[in-house]
Amino acid sequence: MLTRGSTTISRNMQIVLMKVFFVLKWCGGVEMKINELKPRMNVDLVFKVISKDEPRETMEGKRVADALVGDSTGVVLMTLWREQIEEVEVGKTYRLTNGYTNVFRESLRLSLGRDGTLKVTDEDVGEVNTENNLSDKKYPREERPYGRTYGRRY
Repeated sequence: MLTRGSTTISRNMQIVLMKVFFVLKWCGGVEMKINELKPRMNVDLVFKVISKDEPRETMEGKRVADALVGDSTGVVLMTLWREQIEEVEVGKTYRLTNGYTNVFRESLRLSLGRDGTLKVTDEDVGEVNTENNLSDKKYPREERPYGRTYGRRY
């Protein structure tokens, strides 16, 4: 048992609380730091925009740009689509809710997605650590199952 002041928590309750925290953290809901990011995660975090590339067009004609964003623990590239390109400004701090990470060309990327929200905030992220760039780390290409499923998953 864990006793803290007048509160006593059993070992079973500690395990339940740890599991709840784990689920919330990996499914979104618990704010993270940049250095905790891994591929295919839902994320909530606060970051500062360090730089933003010029927009380019994809083969489908959609506008896309990359922004380098970070906090006191590191930096990562964030993919910006269409109107997000103009909305995000260098030097401002933003809160990302319900975002996600993915791997593009063996590089970790942060994305807003359809369900995510991005809002300007006054929160302080501290001095941005540009030495720890998570997008510089190479992630191996994920093997996909072969065979014809014709759009069905088994």
